[in-house]
Parts: sequence; C-alpha cells; structure tokens
Amino acid sequence: MELVCCVCGKVKRNDEWIHAEIEKNTLLSHGYCTKCMNVALSEIEEMKKEQNKEDTQKDVA
Repeated sequence: MELVCCVCGKVKRNDEWIHAEIEKNTLLSHGYCTKCMNVALSEIEEMKKEQNKEDTQKDVA
C-alpha cells in the first residue's frame, strides 16, 4: 500500500516524501506530507484566530 499526499501528490517511501510514479493496481491511502500538513495547520490556526476575533467583536457590540 502506498501513502499519497492528498495535496501535492508526493508518495511516502522509506520515511521520505518524494515525487514518484505509482504502479498500476497499487492500493493507495491518502494523508498529508509534512510540508502540506504544516501549511494546512497554519491555515487552520489563522482561521481560528479570525473566528475568535469576530466572536470578540460580536460580544462587544
């Protein structure tokens, strides 16, 4: 089974994320490579900060 990043398409092999061809009929599982996971987590944190800011502004009004 191959683990494929659902964002960039890199394949995890030997604990490394690389661009590689996937053989036909290979079972796949999707996840996030380290780089894409860090980007996604940063985006989530930014969204949470914005939501908290909006909630605080509603409480003041």
